[in-house]
This record gives sequence, structure tokens and C-alpha cells, in this order.
Amino acid sequence: MDNDMAFQVNELKNIIKRRKWAMVGIIVFSTIIMTAVGLYKFNNDYTTLTNLIVMKATDINDSNSQSNEILADADLMQTYSSIAYSYKVIDKASNKLNGIIPPGEIEKSFTVNVDDKTPILTITVKGNNQQKVLSEVTAISDSFTEEAESLYPSMKIKILTQPREIEKSRLGTVWASTIIGLFGGIVVSIFITILIEYLDTTIRTEEDIEKYFGVIVIGTIPNHA
Repeated sequence: MDNDMAFQVNELKNIIKRRKWAMVGIIVFSTIIMTAVGLYKFNNDYTTLTNLIVMKATDINDSNSQSNEILADADLMQTYSSIAYSYKVIDKASNKLNGIIPPGEIEKSFTVNVDDKTPILTITVKGNNQQKVLSEVTAISDSFTEEAESLYPSMKIKILTQPREIEKSRLGTVWASTIIGLFGGIVVSIFITILIEYLDTTIRTEEDIEKYFGVIVIGTIPNHA
């Protein structure tokens, strides 16, 4: 058993030795490609958000009652979330953008998150154009505000934070892609090498003769060519 294991280790070493440059090439190629993908993704991936707060119309100018009323309104936030996702809001947002962004694209590009304990609603938009996502999040928030206030006249939507872009880490994005490319290249290179060796029946070493013919080599003729 020890001899078999030693044979397998030696065979693996010979395989790596024969295919090392091909393996290195695959690993380098994969790493470069994934690093380029990381750079492209960083430069073409933008996220913007805005925070809205829901309160009773009488509370906007009444600082004394605002806190109690806001907490009472928190139970309605799931309803407001559904309003934001409604086709009417999405279609209105598309119209505000002069149809440049169709409703179907808007529907796929934004998310709405609500806080269970406070009436704060966050609209987030992702896209590959910085100015486009800023315009889109503004159009969605304005359309949502108009629709929600028309359905619930006693409630008012107020912008808590203006639309802004979320900062992202270039180093983290690129490094993550590079690491994925490196390890992916290693796995792929090993797989391809094993596959090639499995399909290749060329006899190169004494071990190959023993493996394929089951005979022991007692001598070899040196090739000085």
C-alpha cells in the first residue's frame, strides 16, 4: 500500500512537472480576467438611496406631538412598501424620466426597505450609470410620495435624507475578484491537467510502462539526440 501511494505521489509530481507551464498560464489568465471583471464592476456599479419618513400631516409643524404620532404610524409601513412597489408608482416614475427608463427596467432596479419600529422607508436603486440611478431614485421617491399622499391624505411623506450615492471600496471589490480568479484558475488548471493526462496514452516514463503493461523495466537506453 505504501508502494502504491509512493507511486501515485511520483506520478502526480511527474504530471505537474510536465504540465506546469500550462497550469501557470491558466492560473495567470484566470486571475487577469477576474481582476478586469472586478475593475469593470467597480466602475459600472452604482447604488443610490434616499430615506423617507411618514407622519401625520398635522405633525410636520408640531414638534410636541411628532414623536408619539410617528411611532403610532409605524404599523402602516408595510402598506407603504406595497404602494412603492405598485405599477402605478413605477409607471409614474418612468413618465417623470420622460420614458428614458422603461417601467420594466425600473421595477428590477430598485428595492424598498422598511423599519419595523419606525416609519422610515428606504428606497435603493442600483445601476451602471451614476447620473441615471440618481435621477431614478428621485423619480421613484417623488412618485411614491404623490401616490401615498393621494391614498392617505391625512399622512405626509417627508424626505429624511436626500438621494445620495453609497460609497464603495475599490480595493475590496478588485481584491475579491482577483482571489476568485486565482483559486478558480487553480481548480480549473488541475481539472484540465487531469483530463488531458487521462486522455493522453503516450508512454514517457518507466512508471508508464509498468502501469500500462504490468512489466518491470530492467534497463533503459539513454537518448542523447
